[in-house]
Amino acid sequence: MPKIRVGLPKTLHCRPLAWGFLKGEHGGLFTAAEHPQPALATLLEQGFLDAALLPVSALPRFSDLRVVPELALGASGEGSSTAYLLCRRPWGPAPPFEGRPKLAVDLNAVTEVALARTLFVERWGHDPEVIALRPDLARMLDAADAALVTGDLALQIEPRKDGSGRLAWQGIYLLDLPVAWYELTGRPVVYSLWVTRASVDLPKLGYYFKASLRHGLTLVDSLTRESAAQLDVDLTAVREALEGDGLQFFLRRAEEEAVGDFFRRAAAAGVIEKVPQLDFWSESD
Repeated sequence: MPKIRVGLPKTLHCRPLAWGFLKGEHGGLFTAAEHPQPALATLLEQGFLDAALLPVSALPRFSDLRVVPELALGASGEGSSTAYLLCRRPWGPAPPFEGRPKLAVDLNAVTEVALARTLFVERWGHDPEVIALRPDLARMLDAADAALVTGDLALQIEPRKDGSGRLAWQGIYLLDLPVAWYELTGRPVVYSLWVTRASVDLPKLGYYFKASLRHGLTLVDSLTRESAAQLDVDLTAVREALEGDGLQFFLRRAEEEAVGDFFRRAAAAGVIEKVPQLDFWSESD
């Protein structure tokens, strides 16, 4: 049987879910490779991948994918270090900009962009003009009214509350995106889901994806050290990001409902074209 080709995002926060595949725990059945997040959907569409940890906002593009149950990459609140909105003016009930804003985003962000756009529409009444740039914070803030910082670049930010209780860093005002989303919706953020092509046929498929996460959580110390060295990021920052309470790896009822709520809000805001119907694998498949 040909090996199942698994696509993984090139970002630290996904690594616990992907570690078993990356380290070849089931190398006889799977072959895995890391790719930029925006490329995963295209590689699935073109038939170069059989499975992927796919950004949730890319799911409306497909009608033939099946979701692996019980697993997800998400964030439940402050401390996940997954995504920040930055602005030189304070965030508040009134928008820190006039008219339709420009939002600079990391080229590698996908679901985070959809979340931010939906947040802007619901909270301030404007769908921002999105400018995709390389992850260079100074350039991003020079080019736009606000910047969306995600993934590995977000690890370099050390937010602190100023005297007014506002989140800030180096004179720049921050919104922690999962926190802002929870304040808006009462739900956590779900960034990515494991999906496979409907044609993938492997008994007890979910076991292998759960085993990959178990491998990552069991060997989190070695995962942390190796990732910090590869990314040239402080070891403590990596450990806090992976082991803090903010990052979540499980798809429970609350997360499933959060995914559906995100689709409905994003579609109403014009951020995605339609609300997809998710087809989950079951143990009988």
